[in-house]
Amino acid sequence: MNPAEELTEPGRVSLIQRLEKTIKLRYVDSTAWACLWLADLEALESLVHKAEAGDSCLNRDDNKCIITKASMSLEVVHLYKITEWADDQRLFWATIKLFWGESRAKIWQDATITTTTTTTTTNINTTNNPLQSSETPSNLVCLMSSVLSLWRSACFALKPLRVTPDQRVLQAQFCWLRPASYRNLVSTTEMPRLQPDFESGTQQAGLWECVGDRRIRTGDVIDIRTDDPQKRPLPSLDLLQMQWTLARILALSGALGAPVREELHGKVE
Repeated sequence: MNPAEELTEPGRVSLIQRLEKTIKLRYVDSTAWACLWLADLEALESLVHKAEAGDSCLNRDDNKCIITKASMSLEVVHLYKITEWADDQRLFWATIKLFWGESRAKIWQDATITTTTTTTTTNINTTNNPLQSSETPSNLVCLMSSVLSLWRSACFALKPLRVTPDQRVLQAQFCWLRPASYRNLVSTTEMPRLQPDFESGTQQAGLWECVGDRRIRTGDVIDIRTDDPQKRPLPSLDLLQMQWTLARILALSGALGAPVREELHGKVE
């Protein structure tokens, strides 16, 4: 009997070496160390892939927030993150298809995932497993934690403009938004009013670009650059377009402040 069959699985050593190189963490406590060596190989592959994608994003964005160019309190942020709940995914994409059509939904959905192949080896056979993940530099950007808070609150959005032919520069337009209050009843024929705020978003929030201490206003063009479109691709124009659309929906509807409906969560009689 071998009490540690996992240690003989092909690829485990190289995966752990890749993880150590990527996160630059040579030592961990014994609990984390034991988990790494006995972890499910597919889960370990996913962990390494996530770390490498985040590292590529940080390198591409020069370890700076794409909005303010600040290099402190950075977070690697998904334009879209695949939820672990299959029902949530089905509901989300069914809604996208309903209001934006099958073709647009397919373009956006295809842009959210990258597929890699993992290899699972047992005493009986070897299996190649396709692994779908939202962990790719084209789905990631670097933001300061304070900027991320405004982003998640739909206080601003980025309108994608263009990518240069060499795939090295992406331009997006910054737009402050003022999230509305949620309303239970709205006339379907009422014309929406989504006026941009040129100085700041809700609650008098403001952002400044570190270089030159310049205030960030609606209409400013944000340049995102890469020195290697293959290894460190730019954010996806399709995902930015989806983000631009959904952020305005959230701001216009006030959906982030909507009360939780009991009938959606309680027992149906």
